Amino acid sequence: MQTVEPKVELKCFDGGIVLTLKDATISGYRQVEGLKREILPMLENAQDQRVVLDFANVRFFASPFFALIIKIRQKAGHLELCNIDPNVREVLEVTNLTKIFPICKDPLGHNA
Repeated sequence: MQTVEPKVELKCFDGGIVLTLKDATISGYRQVEGLKREILPMLENAQDQRVVLDFANVRFFASPFFALIIKIRQKAGHLELCNIDPNVREVLEVTNLTKIFPICKDPLGHNA
């Protein structure tokens, strides 16, 4: 049986969780579905917690990833994004997603 390396790292902190995406590129439907299967179970007890999606390794993502970000927010109730690459941030700004998802510099802090 082939083992599959996790594509998301989970870190818990007082009052929340940080989900760090490990891939530099998130480009296809299959990849997004794999992330969905990995992330959503991590959020089972995340209601009323601060959930931060850490993009430190991400340099590009395709449009199917938008649906997953929205699904994560629905499941968690609140979602912040952090460590956004300037090119990725530009996409988020053009699509007005920065108005929906707060962006912080530090996953453990609230500084924008």
